[in-house]
Amino acid sequence: MNYYGCSTFFMHTHQTPFGPITHSHPFKGAHSHTTSAYVTISLLTKALFFTTFTAFAAIFLCIIGKLTVTIHLLHTLKHLQHIFLRGPPLAIEPF
Repeated sequence: MNYYGCSTFFMHTHQTPFGPITHSHPFKGAHSHTTSAYVTISLLTKALFFTTFTAFAAIFLCIIGKLTVTIHLLHTLKHLQHIFLRGPPLAIEPF
């Protein structure tokens, strides 16, 4: 949660020989990073994206699964309601 909060509120860009790198962490003022720090930042960002995407996908699939079961159950109950109906009474007419 700490990394997620930092990446949301403290975004800034560094100009590097690799090109501009935008990342975030709580630090004010001019500063720089080593190459290994940029690699670590990249890995953490990718891990955060992957876990967030996986969590949202899992929640979405769970909701769709429950919705499908509910719709199937309602459809089944709609057809079962006619099983327990009684037929019309038999009318015997005199000769």
